[in-house]
Amino acid sequence: VYVPAGPPPILDTYFPPEVTADPSFWPRTVLQAVFLPLRTAADGRYPGYEALRGQLVRAPILRLLDARAPGATREWVDGIASLDFDRVVASHFAGPVDATPADVRAAFGYLYDGDGGTSTAVTMAGLPPIE
Repeated sequence: VYVPAGPPPILDTYFPPEVTADPSFWPRTVLQAVFLPLRTAADGRYPGYEALRGQLVRAPILRLLDARAPGATREWVDGIASLDFDRVVASHFAGPVDATPADVRAAFGYLYDGDGGTSTAVTMAGLPPIE
């Protein structure tokens, strides 16, 4: 997923202009689509959205699947990151977007940190890793 700074024009075909023009529309839409909480700061901003804006992101729900086979997922990401490209077509929100192999690998950075992608949520759900 690539999270652009504002709503892609395609959303104007689904929503009236006054809806997509509302400053809270796009941050709320992004957070709901990638399954993050809709927490707001005291000034009305959405901190979760601001952490995602302008970058490639692996949706949290898909991270649960990645955690079942972190080794295979890392191999797949490494294979993609070994290619020479400067744009990707993201599955949601916007595309194509300027992105390098390093950007794609960064979206999957959680697979290369500490627990290798086996999250507490997966462990709690009783889903064993597949290696």
